[in-house]
Amino acid sequence: MNAHVTPVAPPHPAVVSPDLSGLWALSNDGHARSMSEAAVDSLKDNEIIACRIGVEAHCEDAAWRLKLCAEKPAFFVSIEADIPGRFSDDAFTLFPGHEAEIAFTPEFAGAKPAFTVRDLHSATCGPS
Repeated sequence: MNAHVTPVAPPHPAVVSPDLSGLWALSNDGHARSMSEAAVDSLKDNEIIACRIGVEAHCEDAAWRLKLCAEKPAFFVSIEADIPGRFSDDAFTLFPGHEAEIAFTPEFAGAKPAFTVRDLHSATCGPS
């Protein structure tokens, strides 16, 4: 069973220039699930890049599992569902080469959600 996932694509590629360092965010079981950023420069002082987030979703037990990856750093990645439920994480940074695994537990068992994925660039510059 697969969910319908709509990544929001940015209108054009750009470049970001802050000196970024990754910081791991650990889940309760000690596995890395996403990363956060530390920047020498403020994000407001740099052009935010279009990052092309890839998403795979599948149902496992009562929860949906989403695997996300990005071609370039994606800041403040958030996922929306068209049904009520709870995400395991939100508003995280996704770096190239580091997948994030997010769980979504629907409020009502058996519900099939449609997901929309956004990041700082697509949320502020709009979809293509």
